Amino acid sequence: MATAHYSGRRKAAADEDPANLRAAPTTDEEAGKAEQEMPRRSKRVAALDIFRGLTVAMMILVDGAGGEWPVIGHAPWNGCYLADFVMPFFLFIVGMAVPLALKV
Repeated sequence: MATAHYSGRRKAAADEDPANLRAAPTTDEEAGKAEQEMPRRSKRVAALDIFRGLTVAMMILVDGAGGEWPVIGHAPWNGCYLADFVMPFFLFIVGMAVPLALKV
């Protein structure tokens, strides 16, 4: 009985995206030119990185100035201020980043 062999490795970026496929260079000079001509695209989502950075900046602002400015600090039980959005924003970022990281 034959068994299937599973290598357990992820596909390379060139295997996943046809736009990244390149012909193998034949000489060292062509290899250097090919690397200079076609830079690899980043698989990161810029909007998610920007949102993450703004959320971290908001967290630092709320932590440092939350006691002096009541609008920035945590709200009493029946309200919602700027500090009350930090945790939901991080949960949203994680909820978006996990599927993108596990995408095959």
